[in-house]
Amino acid sequence: MEKKTKIFKDALKGLYGKVLIKIGEAYGDIKGNSNIGYLPYNKYNSKICRCFCITKEEAREILQIFSDLGYITIAKRGVRIEFELIENES
Repeated sequence: MEKKTKIFKDALKGLYGKVLIKIGEAYGDIKGNSNIGYLPYNKYNSKICRCFCITKEEAREILQIFSDLGYITIAKRGVRIEFELIENES
């Protein structure tokens, strides 16, 4: 079983935090429908580029930053998510 970094949604601030939340949501949308284990690039691009009005090149740069930080792994067919978003309990 793989060990994922746990991130509280409320702890994420700023643009990169919002992007991580959107990546997690996009992965959650396909995770129940498929056991492929990654977020395909076309799903990533449609979610991130449309939500933040950025180009595909800028979206790829963001992927590289998150890969360097260890939050994701860039694979041949898509993005492997190495984090888990957790709702804060009130």
